[in-house]
Amino acid sequence: MKKNVNPRKRIKAFWGTLLSLALLLQMLSEPSFALASPAPANFNPPLAVINQKLDTVAREKGIPSVILKAIAFEESSWRQFDSQGNPLLAGPADHPAIGLMQVASYNGSDQATINKLKYDIDFNIEMGADILNQKWEMVPKIGDGDRNKLENWYFALWAYNCWTGKNNPNEALLPAPLPGPVPSSTPPSNPSPSSSSPATSSTSGASSSTSGSSSPSSFSDSSPTPSDSSSAPSGPPSPPPSSQGPTLPVYQDRILNLLAHPPGWLSQYIQPVDVTPVPSSALPQDGIPSASVVWPTPQPFHLGDLGTPAPAPPTRTSLVRIAGSDRVATAVNQALLGWPQGAPAVVLARSDDYPDALAGVPLAAKLDAPILLTAPKGLDKRVQTALKTLHPNTVYLLGGEGALSPQVSTDLTALGWNKTKQVRLGGVNRYATAAIVAQNLMGAEQPHAVALATGENFPDALSIASVAGQQKMPVLLTETSHIPAETLQALRALKPSLIYLIGGSGVISPAVSEEIAAALKPAAVRITRLAGPSRYDTMAAVGNAFGQNIQGLSFATGEDFPNALTGAALAAHMNETLVLVPDSSLDNYPGLKDFIARHLSSCRLRPYLFGNVRALSPQVESELNEMP
Repeated sequence: MKKNVNPRKRIKAFWGTLLSLALLLQMLSEPSFALASPAPANFNPPLAVINQKLDTVAREKGIPSVILKAIAFEESSWRQFDSQGNPLLAGPADHPAIGLMQVASYNGSDQATINKLKYDIDFNIEMGADILNQKWEMVPKIGDGDRNKLENWYFALWAYNCWTGKNNPNEALLPAPLPGPVPSSTPPSNPSPSSSSPATSSTSGASSSTSGSSSPSSFSDSSPTPSDSSSAPSGPPSPPPSSQGPTLPVYQDRILNLLAHPPGWLSQYIQPVDVTPVPSSALPQDGIPSASVVWPTPQPFHLGDLGTPAPAPPTRTSLVRIAGSDRVATAVNQALLGWPQGAPAVVLARSDDYPDALAGVPLAAKLDAPILLTAPKGLDKRVQTALKTLHPNTVYLLGGEGALSPQVSTDLTALGWNKTKQVRLGGVNRYATAAIVAQNLMGAEQPHAVALATGENFPDALSIASVAGQQKMPVLLTETSHIPAETLQALRALKPSLIYLIGGSGVISPAVSEEIAAALKPAAVRITRLAGPSRYDTMAAVGNAFGQNIQGLSFATGEDFPNALTGAALAAHMNETLVLVPDSSLDNYPGLKDFIARHLSSCRLRPYLFGNVRALSPQVESELNEMP
């Protein structure tokens, strides 16, 4: 038998349920509840944090810290993951070298260990250090075996990469002899810049621990050991014939060169030290050094940091200005700082205007590429020199031939980057170019979020550029009161769940939101506006929306585009957030100042200023340095 329910209670329950649903819908529609686009599942810690990890493990394992740091730089440029958050792998797919230390000495059937090597940076560093210590015990002892003498690590460094004649300076000759004799005083030549990415340059031949490869694991049970290397000469042989070409730097000599001349950002973490190598005249003409030979410590010798007090945790230091005489030179200096071992690709944009380049930073981040600038009519000589140093596989040109003329392509061809090594991304207008760049960025993937900014000015697009680069978020462009057909078509193809409108209604009117809602299914996409009354307040709104992902800050003027454009590519590469700042006092923009102060105090990275004093004022630099 049914109970009679009081009608008043029914009505009260009905209205209570309806009110709850209304509140829930209101909460979901509020911009403050919009979720930020998720960062990649894996990302590299700030360089200062990696430096501390290497310091800690080196001390625990009894290795001079500069030795471990230089190996990590040679192997991976201090990266555990690539720009897409994937573990850094090199060599054969069935047994690659893994992660920051490019470890390949593991059991291929031990998936638990493999996963730790891929995703646990501390474990990867520790295992690399253990491998180095195994090599120390395996190779012939140098001198008195004092682990704090840097020179005594020469053979262990050799073996970390490959304990074979491959790393014998006397055996590693250029393939073809020179036409005539080379005087014995001719110094070894530098190798041509690697055409591979920095992550794979030193381990491009890495394979499993049973193949005798060039990876750290190349010493295996089947490799010759000091005790059974009977084929090695019993004493120091004569040097190789002078008719051979100059030797290529072998692995351990490259490490010593890094210690003597730490490039780019590495110089912040390694004090230069000119470690003396074992003389090539004392080494066998081929093969590996014999354990039966007495190997004295090369003189002069240098001491490491074993037994010294542990360094204090990293703290923020004064800002460092990265600049050149003009925008082209500044971009070159940024590229050489961020990619000291070369870059797998370079993105090229025109130096005098911004439209075609606004969407380029996320693509540069995906490619792990710096952005360089040149005049539209031809390739700047300084850029030509930088390309020879960076030696990318591919050069991407942003914009059609009206932005970067055919002469730029011709100049690239003359340098060795023919049409097969050039990719031009250009459309009939800036909106089409941005759509094409987004298509190349995502391929067949579907992004979680897309940033939409005005194509009629640069600040709003650049305020989110470094964040978009880190999160693989396409940047599309729109007109103020109407969304171009090219942009709308790109949105339909990308099918994002979330669209960020960057800037207030004065630069992207409500009509644009209405057009998007009409063209896309409103239930499938959310639109969130990140804006403020000025470009710097919009910058603060963007920073606050993605504040949980900020690891470091870099700064560029918001009054012009070049240094911010190229700086955003470097910031994304270094997992930093580029912040646009005014020429005048930060006190004029309290929201931006508050955002900077909150995050700058917690950043353990060295903050960078991009641009010379004409581009970014000493007043702003002073205010930033004075922040606690």
